[in-house]
Amino acid sequence: MSEREYVMLDRTGRVQLPHKFLEALGMERRVAVDLAADHIEVRRDDHDPDGDRGGPAADSVTFAPRGSLRPRG
Repeated sequence: MSEREYVMLDRTGRVQLPHKFLEALGMERRVAVDLAADHIEVRRDDHDPDGDRGGPAADSVTFAPRGSLRPRG
């Protein structure tokens, strides 16, 4: 899957992700956030307290510099 949309980063650092991205990756409620050298990845939480195992690590949304948003998977 490869698709790009642009989103706004608010003053407190919040980003509202497109619903279709979240739905495609099965992301609900809590997510895991990983910081890499040049981007931020948001992925399903592998330790969801409700028992919903996150799935493969490749199911993520990556935030890279200059506002690009790249779903991976």
